[in-house]
Amino acid sequence: MPQKKFFLAMQNLKCKHILTFKIGDVNEHKYIAGISEQFVLTGYRGTTTALLARRLGVRENVLYRVWPSKRAMFVASIHYIHEVTSASWRDYLADRPAETDPAEWLLAHQAANHGQMRLYRIIFAGILEDDPEIHATLRQVYGEFHQTIKEILASRPNASSSSLDPETAAWAIMGLGAIVDIQRELELSSGENRRSLFSMGGNFLIHGNK
Repeated sequence: MPQKKFFLAMQNLKCKHILTFKIGDVNEHKYIAGISEQFVLTGYRGTTTALLARRLGVRENVLYRVWPSKRAMFVASIHYIHEVTSASWRDYLADRPAETDPAEWLLAHQAANHGQMRLYRIIFAGILEDDPEIHATLRQVYGEFHQTIKEILASRPNASSSSLDPETAAWAIMGLGAIVDIQRELELSSGENRRSLFSMGGNFLIHGNK
């Protein structure tokens, strides 16, 4: 994804929150978007710190003042995915009319915007690495996403009428998102069909077999 399109996609998420990551007194947010973009483009193994520094227009030692290794930069990118997505969800839910179902409202947002930045490529690349630290970070982030979705489902006014409990439905919705990511990446389906799948499948999982 070209750099301009990447940042336009970020703007489309309408995040109002300033994403700030800190190690000591150094703000990682100055570099993390560009670092994440490069990992999206070239994966973990195909990315070097020299390539990251070149993309950001800084020397490698500048990055090493913030992160001790490429692995640490990649781990920070995984956390960045969670922060960007969570900020987007918070903003969208904050604009929700009081009478609307929070799960349905957020689902409509995700169906329209899911995968725009292709940050899922970082997740896929991390899964392929036989690295305990990367896998531990992925488990943490997946767990946090699951907890957030579960809480949103449980907060629905008619949550008890669904045939699926929030725990199960949350995992299933996350699985649906992964399927849509694969469809996008392998060009198995058009954007319209992906949005339709996410919307129809998500609504079924929200409401159960009603």
